[in-house]
Amino acid sequence: MANYFVANSGSDSNIGTSSTQPWKTINKINSITLSPGDAVYFNRGDIWNEKLVIKDSGDVNNMINWGAYSDTGVTTPPIISGFIPTLPAWSPAGNLASLTLSAAIAGLNMVTFKGANQPIGRFPSLRNTKHVCSTMTIGNSPVFITAAIHGFVVNDIVTFSTTGTLPFGLVADAGYYVIASGLTSNSFQLAASPGGTSITTSESYYGTITITRSNFKKATSLSLINFTATSGQSVFTASDDISGFVAGVSTVRLSATGVLPSGLSANTLYYIKSLTVSTNNFELSLTPGGPAIVPGNNGTAPYSLIAGITDSSLSSDFNGGQIVTRKQRWIYDRGTIWKNTSAGIINFNSDPKGNNYNPIAGYGYFIQNHVGCLNSLGDWCYNGVTKVITMYFGVMNPSSCQIGVPNIDSNVSFLSGKGYHTITGINFEGANQFGINGGNGCSNIKILNCGFNNIGQDAINFDTPSNLTISGCTISNCNNNGITLFAPTNCTITGNIINDIHTIAGMGQSGDGNGMGISTTNQDPLQNFNNIISLNTILRCGYNAISFQGASYTIEKNYIDTFCVNKDDGGGIYTFNSTSAPFSYEGLSRTINKNIILNGVGYTDGIYDNTPKAHGIYADNGSREIVMSNNTVSNCIASGILLHSSTNIDVENNTIYNCPNVHNTSYAGGLYILNSGQTSPSGDSSIITFNGNIIWTTFPNNYLVEVSNINQPTVLTLSGDKNYYQRPMGKDNFFFYRRIVSGSNLTQTITDLEGWKALYSVDAGSSEAEWPVPPVYAAGSVKSMFSPATQTFDDATSINLSTAAGKIRSLNAGSSTVSWQNSDPVGSPGSTLDGGTLIVTPTVNTADAFVIFNAVNPTESLVAGKQYLLKFSFFAAHNGVLAIYFQRQGTPAIILNATEFNYLRIKAGLRMENSIILQAPFDMAGGLLVFRILANTGPVSLDNINLSEAAVTPPDLSGVLFYINATISAQTYTLTKAYNDGKNDPHGAGPLVLQPFESIILYPA
Repeated sequence: MANYFVANSGSDSNIGTSSTQPWKTINKINSITLSPGDAVYFNRGDIWNEKLVIKDSGDVNNMINWGAYSDTGVTTPPIISGFIPTLPAWSPAGNLASLTLSAAIAGLNMVTFKGANQPIGRFPSLRNTKHVCSTMTIGNSPVFITAAIHGFVVNDIVTFSTTGTLPFGLVADAGYYVIASGLTSNSFQLAASPGGTSITTSESYYGTITITRSNFKKATSLSLINFTATSGQSVFTASDDISGFVAGVSTVRLSATGVLPSGLSANTLYYIKSLTVSTNNFELSLTPGGPAIVPGNNGTAPYSLIAGITDSSLSSDFNGGQIVTRKQRWIYDRGTIWKNTSAGIINFNSDPKGNNYNPIAGYGYFIQNHVGCLNSLGDWCYNGVTKVITMYFGVMNPSSCQIGVPNIDSNVSFLSGKGYHTITGINFEGANQFGINGGNGCSNIKILNCGFNNIGQDAINFDTPSNLTISGCTISNCNNNGITLFAPTNCTITGNIINDIHTIAGMGQSGDGNGMGISTTNQDPLQNFNNIISLNTILRCGYNAISFQGASYTIEKNYIDTFCVNKDDGGGIYTFNSTSAPFSYEGLSRTINKNIILNGVGYTDGIYDNTPKAHGIYADNGSREIVMSNNTVSNCIASGILLHSSTNIDVENNTIYNCPNVHNTSYAGGLYILNSGQTSPSGDSSIITFNGNIIWTTFPNNYLVEVSNINQPTVLTLSGDKNYYQRPMGKDNFFFYRRIVSGSNLTQTITDLEGWKALYSVDAGSSEAEWPVPPVYAAGSVKSMFSPATQTFDDATSINLSTAAGKIRSLNAGSSTVSWQNSDPVGSPGSTLDGGTLIVTPTVNTADAFVIFNAVNPTESLVAGKQYLLKFSFFAAHNGVLAIYFQRQGTPAIILNATEFNYLRIKAGLRMENSIILQAPFDMAGGLLVFRILANTGPVSLDNINLSEAAVTPPDLSGVLFYINATISAQTYTLTKAYNDGKNDPHGAGPLVLQPFESIILYPA
């Protein structure tokens, strides 16, 4: 057993086994053979710009150790760096400067500028410019005026968001083009297409409107190259130029308006096996170098190669650059442009790793790695053929900037099958691909207390490792994943700090599986046994913080904060099953326990959709055999827990607080069970248990639990009890939702807890509660909107249709009728309220029933942003849900507060006296007031309707405390007064002890 020492001050001619005579280079270490029990120590404070290759193994009794030493008391860890120590001289040319690397590297994944991870230059440039719209005209050619210089140029794409309501004609996050007409430094007009006609708006608006410049361009359509086939022959003939394809490298997917020749599929990735450019002939194969495909017939034209996309707004020539297409919410794919015409055709060779998805018309893309993309300080591009890197410096002298460029793929590389090594206290930086890369089948390796920073792909990457431990490491600024393990067994990832992973779109790899803090995958769901991911802190990930797949996992006591920052449809903790094939559950054990998951962001730029999807815990496509227990999920844009086509899932004792963290009826705040796209693993059943959970949401109309079955035969078996549903907005706003879609038929049920219990025979012992601080409103000093002020329906003529304020204007005649009564009919005790009563009766069972009142006289207006107090009496013999909202008269019948429907429970057999607040999004003359009884099954009674302007003070939620203990020790908090917790248990003033990885919600008693 020998100890070896390496120092910058040493010499490779030294003996190397003494700290006083160390070797100098890693190359010297690579040249020797290490034996079990040997150790190599690097001098603290030194840097090596070399690659360490580990080609020997220790054994079960004697590990090979890699560590640090110092004879002078230095504590700074040694660094193995992939950055070139001294760059060649820069050659300036205007605002740019270039240099030629001495060693070829195929593509750069990492460049630093003044020590920071520097985004590659791109078009449009990487800047989410946000401006508040200070004024806006309404009409055929509306002008948007910003409070400051906006910097927008023609064909920029912008999106809108608002704290209130947009004018009719604008849609949040839709993506509009800036046009030349009306463009000044602080004003502009928009169109739905490049150079199109200025959009039309109507109605006033309220709230703060923010305009954001998109970081993407938008694909208008797909670029298709038609081709023909001859039955029995492998050669196909294209109708257009295919000169940019590369035989054996290029991949294509197919599209067909007609019918593809037999043997070809639109859902398959093909390689260009061979091509003859002069005749546009080519062959296809399923694998590189595989046999050519021979069609069985000619098919029916037209059918095409998907060669790229089109965008008529793209005027620059970016041939040779790289296009990044957003093909799905979670996919960025890179390709090299080989044809870019003035007509907006962009044909490109996709990265084979990412060509599993077609581009989508209307989705976003951007261009990078081209000189034409360099316009801001630090923007760069690289030509892998000429080895030239070019950077934008403007007026700065390149020699005054610290630029880091890698020339090493990995800082450390384990050869396949090597094992029994311990690496302790060494830092790694600047690798173009991996900090530490392990070949197939490495085992019994420990990576302890190491640092990784500015890594082009993944800090740590291993293929089929076993008995691997990664502990106490700090991993920062990786452009793809933090840690990637493919098919691991008996591996432990614990106590690491992982931050800023894949935060720059376009810098990660193509295809699936990228943007993770920790990623462990395997195509066989019965593999990956006994893996532990625990006590890690994971901050700011482009996609999922933890993504795992396999048979046996413990995911425990991890602290996750801020994820899905540039991808979407993901989770803080995410898992999926790659196959829907049934198999035995024996031996599967997956536990997600005591994790804290905060701030799921979601990212919709480039897909132009206003429903971001970032869930706390996400079990996707056939996940099974998982216990999710004692986790805390808070402040996610979508659901706390999403189970998509999953089965045998136990959801127990979790706390879900403020999810979604906006008004969002697309996703249930607590538990969302979605069966769609893939049947559950057993083929026909989804078994979910939901016990002892706390769900607290501050938005009055968000669903607490939702079950949706979309065109699936899946039978849901749902069991659960002793859950706690909490909302500080009133018990009458608790809602559960069930949606069943079969073809074009939709059946939906919105219900309260009692109705939920009846639907699924669950939650018998569950409770619902409200923090007893209702809104405060005053209406006596302001005008009534009705005449007379209260509609009492004292005579039969009061139900006649009328245009007078407060009178019934219309109803949905196809599914409801109105009548008047002044005494209870036989069998309907209590249905007459006070004297005469309005009765609404469905004519189509389970259809929504509407009754629509004139909210104001035609000469008066609802006022944008103003609040109105609605009081009314109500009775029904059945349970149900009542939706109330303002609506615009005329065509289109704009629902004025569609994002803030006001839902109320209908409680069977009880007279209800209701007071709710409505808000007008627009100034609207002659607005309408709608009572909508959802899925009505019987008559309902309305009386004493009064609508007045109101001054409203919302509930004071500042007294709510939400404590989280993300440490390994108990924490003590001091309560200054009495509180109740999320289970309605009391806590008096004094000390409150919170155990490790626990949380508590407290509201004043």
